[in-house]
Amino acid sequence: MTGQTPPSTETLLIVKGTVQGVFFRATTKRLADRLGIRGYVRNLSDGSVEICITSGNVDSLIAALKKEPPPIHIESVSKTSHIRKQEFSSFQIKH
Repeated sequence: MTGQTPPSTETLLIVKGTVQGVFFRATTKRLADRLGIRGYVRNLSDGSVEICITSGNVDSLIAALKKEPPPIHIESVSKTSHIRKQEFSSFQIKH
C-alpha cells in the first residue's frame, strides 16, 4: 500500500508552521489513533514538531493534519526514512 512505512524503517516528519501551543500534538495523537498509526509526536526547540511513525500510513496522517482548521496551520512537512530505532505499540505524545 502506498504511503506505508516499511517494516524495518521509521518515517520521521518535521512539521513547520503554527504547530505549537495549538493542541497540535493532541490532534496528531487523535488522528494517529484513528488511523492505526504507531510512533510518537513531540515539540522541538525551534518551534516545529517531530512525528515519528513506525507503523501505518504516513500519507493518510499528513493529509488528515493538513485538513485541520485554524489555529493549526502547516507551512511545510519534510519526510525522511531511517532504520527503525524503537518499536511502539501505540501512538504517544512525548514531552
